[in-house]
Amino acid sequence: MVDEYYFYPILSMIVDIIVSVIILIYILRIHVFVGFMMVVIAVATLLVPKMMEKRLKKYSNQLSSYSGIYNSKLKEIFQNFDIILDLGVLKQFVDKGKEWIENMEYKQRNVNMAISLTGNWANCIAATFQLIFMLVIGLMILYGHLDMIYMMPIVNVSNNFISNLNDISNNLAGFKSVSDVNSKLLNIIDSHGQANKFVSNYDGNIYLEHVSFGYTESKMIIDDLSFKFEKGKKYAIVGPSGSGKSTILKLILGYYPVQKGNVSVLGSKNVSMIHQESHIFDDTIRNNLNMELVQTDETLLKCMEFVDLPEFKLDQNICEDGSNLSGGQVQRIGIARTIAHLKEVLLCDEITASLDAQTAIEIENRILDLKEETVLYVTHKYFDETLKKFDCILVFKQGRIVEQGSFEELMKNKGDFFSLKNKGHI
Repeated sequence: MVDEYYFYPILSMIVDIIVSVIILIYILRIHVFVGFMMVVIAVATLLVPKMMEKRLKKYSNQLSSYSGIYNSKLKEIFQNFDIILDLGVLKQFVDKGKEWIENMEYKQRNVNMAISLTGNWANCIAATFQLIFMLVIGLMILYGHLDMIYMMPIVNVSNNFISNLNDISNNLAGFKSVSDVNSKLLNIIDSHGQANKFVSNYDGNIYLEHVSFGYTESKMIIDDLSFKFEKGKKYAIVGPSGSGKSTILKLILGYYPVQKGNVSVLGSKNVSMIHQESHIFDDTIRNNLNMELVQTDETLLKCMEFVDLPEFKLDQNICEDGSNLSGGQVQRIGIARTIAHLKEVLLCDEITASLDAQTAIEIENRILDLKEETVLYVTHKYFDETLKKFDCILVFKQGRIVEQGSFEELMKNKGDFFSLKNKGHI
C-alpha cells in the first residue's frame, strides 16, 4: 500500500518536476518573457491544490479516522466468525457490515470528489492560461518580437510542460482510493461457507457412519468412525492430543467435508457451540450476549449468573479483545453468550481451560444439569465429580473410539481411560 499510494506518485512527481525545469530552461534561453509566462502558468496551476488544501484535509482526516474504526470492526467480525456462524446471525452482521461499508464508501467518495474537483480546476486554469499563452506567442511573432522558427518548438514543449503540471497538481491533491472493499468483504464471507450439507431429516440424534477425515489424504485424523449420539444425553469425549476429539465437533458443524462416510451436519438452528477461546466485541455486555438477536434483560442476567458473573452490569462496556477483563472473565462471557442462545445440541470444546478448578466444576455441573439438551463435551480438564455425571464417556485414540461407557465402568475395565486418568491426562 505504501508503494502504491505514496512511493510511485512521488517518483512520478520527481520525474515531472525535472522535465518541467528542463523545458523552462530551454524556453528561457529562447525568450525570457515567454519563459516568464510559463512560470505564471505553473504558479497558477499549482496554487489550486493549495486553495483546496483545507477541504482535502477535512475529508482525508474523516476517512482516516473512520478507517481505524472500520478496520477494528472487521477484525472483530473475522475473529468471531465461528461464533457468528454458530449462532446463525451471519445475515445480521452482513447487514451491519454493509452499513459500515456504505459509510466508508461515502467518506471515500468525498475524498475522490475533492481530488477530482482539484484536478479539474487545475486543468481548466492550465488550459485557459495555455490559450492566452498561444495568443501572446502569435502576437509576438506578428509584431516581430519572436522569430517564426521558434513557433513549433515552443508549442510542442509548452504542451508537455502543461501536461506535466497537470500530473504534478493531481499527485499533490490526492492519493489512491480504497479498492472495492464491498466485494472483498462479501467474497470472504461467501468463501467461508459450510463444507457439508445440513441434514434435512434431523430426528434429534447425531449419526456418524464409517466417517474418515483428514486435512490431507495421506494422514487421516478420523478413521472409519461410527457412533450414534442420542438425543438428550451427555457425552464426554476424552483422549490424548491429536486423537480427533475437537475434529468431531467441527465435522458435526460442517466446517470440513469428510473423505468417506456420512455425518449428521447440524446448522445453527439445531446446535450451539462454546469454543476454546472466546472473542468478544468492543461493545456492552448486553450487545455481546445478544449478538443482534435481542433477549430480555432477565434472560441475560440469568446467563451471567450461570457463569458466576452476577456482579457485571449489562451496560458495562468491554474493550476490544476484552483487554479490560481477565482471560477467565472473557471465557465466561463467551459461555454466557452461548447459553443465551442455547439450542437442542450443545458442543463444548475445551471451554474451561482458562478457568480455576472451582469455577470450572460449577459451570460443568450446570451444563450437565441441562435437562433436554444433547451435550458433547471435549476437554483435557476433567474432574471426577463431573465425569460421573456423564451418560457416556468416549475415549478417542488415533481417530477411533477405543472405549466407551460410564465413569465407573471404564475405571473398572482398567483400559485406556484408566491409563489416561492415572497419567494425569484427564
